[in-house]
This record gives sequence, C-alpha cells and structure tokens, in this order.
Amino acid sequence: MSSLYHSLYSTPERVCLAVWCLFCVLCGVVGNLCVICTSYLVSTNTGLDHFTSTLLRSLAVSDILYILTRVLPTLTSHIAGGWVLGDTVCTVEGLLYLVPVLAGMSLILCISCFKVVVCLYPLRAVGLLNNLPLKRWLVTFIWVQAAIPMAIAAATLQEVTVNSEIETICELTVDRDIPLSYALNIILNIQMWVPTTAIIPCNAILWHIARKHNNTHRVSNRKAVVTILSVSLLFVVAWIPTVVEQAWRVFVGHVPEWFTKAHINFYFISVFGNPLLYAFINKRFRQAVSNRISVQFSRGYDNSR
Repeated sequence: MSSLYHSLYSTPERVCLAVWCLFCVLCGVVGNLCVICTSYLVSTNTGLDHFTSTLLRSLAVSDILYILTRVLPTLTSHIAGGWVLGDTVCTVEGLLYLVPVLAGMSLILCISCFKVVVCLYPLRAVGLLNNLPLKRWLVTFIWVQAAIPMAIAAATLQEVTVNSEIETICELTVDRDIPLSYALNIILNIQMWVPTTAIIPCNAILWHIARKHNNTHRVSNRKAVVTILSVSLLFVVAWIPTVVEQAWRVFVGHVPEWFTKAHINFYFISVFGNPLLYAFINKRFRQAVSNRISVQFSRGYDNSR
C-alpha cells in the first residue's frame, strides 16, 4: 500500500469502497449482459420496439466498457492499496474511459427523444421503428463522436499520471502549447452538458404526455415509457456531479478532494442501475430474462444427456 493512499483512506473506507466497487462490477456485468441478450427479444417479449432495444443494447455495451476501463481498475486499487497496474494500463484507462461515458449520454438522449416522437406522432414514427440503416448510422455516429475527445487527447498527450487526490484512477496531462488542446475541454464540456441539459426537458415532455394520454393509443405501452423515464432520471442523478466537476475544473480550477472522492464513486451507480430498473419496472423484461435462462439450462441439460 502506498503511503499516499494510506493517508487518503482509512481501513474502514478502503473496505467499504472495495466492497462497493466489487458490487458494481458483478451487478453491472451480469445485469448488462442480460440486457444485451434480452434486447434481441423485442416487441411482445420485452414491451420495447426494435429501435429502443437497439439503443438500449448499445447503452449496455457502454456500461460494460466503462466497468472495464474505470470501475475494475478502481476496485484493484482499493484492494492493493494504490495503483499497481502499471503505466501502460494507466494510459489506456486514462484515454478510453470517457468514450463509453459520452456514448452513454448520447444514447440516453436519443432514446428519450425517440420516445417523445413516438408518443406525439405515432403514425409518422412507424417508419423509424423498422429503419435498419438509420439505426446503424445513428449508433455508429454516437460512438464516433464519443471517441473524438480521446483522439484529441492522444494527439496532444504530454503525460499520464495517477490522480494524486484519490490514488485509484489515472488522469491525462495535455500539451498546452498545441492549439488543438484548447479545443479538448470545450468539446468535452459540450458533449457532456448538451445531453444532460436536453434530457431533462425531453423527459419532462414525455412524462406530461404519459400522464395526459395514459389511457389512449398515443401511449400504447405505459411500462415502456416509465422504463425510459426511470433510466433517464437515474442518468441525471448519477452523472450531474461528474458534469459539474468537469466544468468546475475548466472554469474554476482545483476541485475539492471530498467532491472528487464523492463523485468518482457516485457515478458507479449508473453501470448497474439500468438493469435493476428494467427488472423492477418492466415485467416483460423479467420474463424475457427468465425465459432466456431457462432455454440455456434446457440446452445444457439436453447436451449432457
């Protein structure tokens, strides 16, 4: 255990944070794998249309990537008492972790906007439901734009060091003499603030529509609407501290140590929260997971005979 890590965390804090990270890793990986598997069982099986299921599947992939690039290294650091994964992993982690974060934000925004369109213009939205090229291009665009800050950071990278404030993650230092580096923080804040601020009014509209037309054809599946609303609310609660922290660094400067510790562990909620919401709110999702597990066990049993 490094002396700096020991000075930042007491033994009870270390144990609690390690247990919390382990819980996030296990629940996040298992839950999101269930989402990916059941997302192929759309419409009658899960109550979600093809378009929403495709976006939710991509959201689950982004959560798993985030677990691998941020939560798992953090768990390792708490168990070992400091960063022990080496410089190469530190560089990869520092560069990659923002890609699933930004992709997840954009995916939730697209899901919310699409659900509003479906509720307001159900007939016009029929074409979107079965537009396979549109789904592919949209998902591709979301992941490409999410990788732009990583590409800029890689081009302007000066060094990667372990964050001295919490000793469990890596942070990048870019070369300020390169003009491109000035655009990095601007682009990053735009990619964080635009989805965050747009998701809130978008879901307020969706909630209003769901209440106003609860028993009409405009909201054909109330559970699907409530599921999307809950996912978006979880996103806002889990990620607002991170968005504020990013803006704080740019416009104010040094972020207080307590705030850094809090928001780093707080946004881990998002990696396992979505599957739990699906399971608690959407009965068809629970049934789809149960059916898929039953089928796999049945196949395994038949093969063993």
